[in-house]
Order: sequence, then structure tokens, then C-alpha cells
Amino acid sequence: MAIVQHAATMNMYGRTFSETNQTYTLPLAVDKTERDRLNQQHDMFGVKFGGLYPRPDDVRRALTTRPSYTPTILDIGTGSGIWAVQMALEFPRSQVLGIDLAAPISTMGPPNCRFKTYDVNQGLDGLGMTFDVVHIRCVDQGVRSQVDLISTVAKVMRPGGIFLSIGGSSAVCDEQDGLITAEAEDEPGFSWAAKLLRINERIVQRRSPGIVDVPKMFQNLKKIDCWEECGGNKVRVALSPWENDERERSVGEMMRSNLYGFADAIRPVLQLEGYHPKDVDLWISNALDELRRQERHLYVNHHYTGLRDLLLTLSLCGLREAAREP
Repeated sequence: MAIVQHAATMNMYGRTFSETNQTYTLPLAVDKTERDRLNQQHDMFGVKFGGLYPRPDDVRRALTTRPSYTPTILDIGTGSGIWAVQMALEFPRSQVLGIDLAAPISTMGPPNCRFKTYDVNQGLDGLGMTFDVVHIRCVDQGVRSQVDLISTVAKVMRPGGIFLSIGGSSAVCDEQDGLITAEAEDEPGFSWAAKLLRINERIVQRRSPGIVDVPKMFQNLKKIDCWEECGGNKVRVALSPWENDERERSVGEMMRSNLYGFADAIRPVLQLEGYHPKDVDLWISNALDELRRQERHLYVNHHYTGLRDLLLTLSLCGLREAAREP
């Protein structure tokens, strides 16, 4: 999916970024290198969760077809569009819409899948649709206010629909679940990979004060009256293939490869933020070397949840009466 709809982009240090959303610090999927990284990340989640989505029973229930009724799916931050395309293939009687700052053209997917260049920070009312499944994965740094995002998603959910949200934390832990906080190389427990992720997180927080870390985002989800939590969990993802379990080793290998691409992707932003290129090169080189050597057994946590829209509480949320047929 190399062809994208018209989008405002800019070239920075040889990578392609959004010109309109300065909060999102990573290249757009129009950038081939980034598109390949996102596809690999997609494959990693598929292995980790055993499929395209967590909570499969709830998703399939929400997408049950009925006479004169077409289920709808929204993929926020669709990136390369791979998740949207595969969902359209798995649910051929549904209509899938993927939105992103630079979305693929709709002819790149099956007939029931289309894409739109759209910034979710504008709200979702402009899409003119409601959805049975709304999916967002690892794009929280491009969202100016996660509380606003949660509220705007609620407004376009059909009764009984499900919101799937997956986000990763930048906090790196050791094998004993201890959070790595050492800032300097001579401090006990110091990690170059943890340092690199921590620096990027601080940049994102400076650019978007409304962003909150992933665990707090899910706490906010639970506070909105029109959601019923139907499942969620914290899963750890190794940063290299050090786990004993074969599947987890595979996930760790894909995660390490993904981090190689991620480190290169954030290089332009680090330099734009004023960090000296020699320092940036040192941090990235040492972080990648640390991951290659696997002397440290490191991991990060990913949080996922599936929240179902409750018909009985629609009035509390101030939502329109749903068009869904019984």
C-alpha cells in the first residue's frame, strides 16, 4: 500500500512526517521504512494475541450480520492499513473505514474497505457514521487529549459496539518486574534502551501536555458512564528473544527488530528537539547493541482493553438514539 491520499507532509532528515500534527513524533506510513516497521509490529501483535484482536467473542458478536443491517468497523490511526484490510477480509459483510494523517487509497484494499485522510483530534462527528467496532493501536502519542478521544469515540459507537484499545508503555522493566529508572550510565541498573525510550516519551509529553501514560488512559476509560468493561489486561513484551517459551521468543525477536526501526524513526525528532547528533548516535548505537547482546532481560508492558457500549446508559452520555435494528 505505497499510494496514499493527499496529505500535508514534510521531509525531515530524509523521513516523512505530518506537517499538520506536530504531536505525532514518528514518520507517517507514506514513509516506506516506517510502513514496513508498522507491518512488522502488526505481525508481532498477531502472534502475541493469537489473532487480529483481543476479546474475539465480543468482536464477533458486535459484527453479527442481520437482515438490512451492515456492521461497521473504524480503525483509528490505520497506518499502512494492514489491520483494516485483514478485518475486511475476515468480515466480508462488514464495512471497514481506516483513518490516518496520511491514509492509503481505498483501491488498495478489498471492496468493503476504504481509507480516509483524517486527524482524529478533529473529533469523529465529521465521518458521518457510527460503528460497531472501533480500534486504536499504539497511536496515543498522536492524540492531543486522550480524555477527548475517549469521549468522541463514545459518540460514534453503536449500542452494543466494542472499543478495542491497545497501547504500549515506554517504561522498561527488568526480568524481576522492576522498573528501570537509572538516568546515568554509572548508576546501578542503567539501560540504554530504557534511556532512549524515556527521552522520546518526554518529547511527546512536552509536545502534548494533554497526553497521559497508558495505565491512566485506561482508568479514564472506566470513568465514562457509557462503557461497560468487558475485558482488559496488561501483557509484557520482551525487547529481545530471551524468553524460554517459543512463541514469546518469536514475539521478542519481532519486538527487537521493531525497536531497531523505531530508534531510526525517532532520530529526526531527537535532533529537531536540540539534542546533539553525536549524542543521538551514541544513545541509539548503545541501545541497539544492548538489545543485540541480550545481556539484559528487558521488557515493556502493553495494555489492552475491550469496552462495550451500553444501550441503557446512552442517555447519560448524551448520545443520539442508535439506528441499530433489533
